[in-house]
Amino acid sequence: MKYKALPFLVFILFLISPAIITAEVHKEIVPVDQVEFKPLYSYSSPVIIVEQDKPEPTKPIINIPDSSVIEVPRATPKPKVSTSGFKLDRNVSWYGPGFYGRRTACGQKYTKSILGVAHKTLPCGTLVTFMWKGIVKTVPVIDRGPYVAGRQWDLSGGLCVALHHCFTGKIYYRVGK
Repeated sequence: MKYKALPFLVFILFLISPAIITAEVHKEIVPVDQVEFKPLYSYSSPVIIVEQDKPEPTKPIINIPDSSVIEVPRATPKPKVSTSGFKLDRNVSWYGPGFYGRRTACGQKYTKSILGVAHKTLPCGTLVTFMWKGIVKTVPVIDRGPYVAGRQWDLSGGLCVALHHCFTGKIYYRVGK
C-alpha cells in the first residue's frame, strides 16, 4: 500500500509540533517603545502616518486632520411599494429564445424587447400589472400560454429584463391597471 506510513507521519508531526511551536515562541520580544514605525505603502489618501522613533502613549500614531475627514453619504432606501391589491403567484416563468421573430397569438411580432405577457384565457390586450422588488410594469396580454401545468403567466423576454425577473419564481400581479 502506498499510504500506509501516512498515519504514522501524522502522529510524529503531532508529537513534535509542541517543540516547533515553543521554539518559535522563545524568540526575542522587543518592547513597543523601541519599534520604529514606518508606512508600508505610500497612498494619496487623507490618512497621514506619522513616523516616530519612540511613540509616546499620549501621541497618536495616525493623525487624521479635520479637513480631510470625508463624509460618506448614506444610501437612499428604495421607496416601499404597497402590495395591497396585488396577488402573489409563486410559479411565474418567462419565454423568449426560440420564439423571437414569430407571431404571437394576438398577431404581434414577438421580439426581444416586446413588453407583454402570455395567459391561457384572458383576452388579448387585457392590461396586467406586475410588481417585483419595487419595480412595477403594466403590460398587455399578447400571447397564449404557458403550457406548463400549474403556471398562469409567461413573461415576455423584454418584460423579464425590465422587472429583473428572468427566472421561474414568485411575483405579484393584478389584472387591470
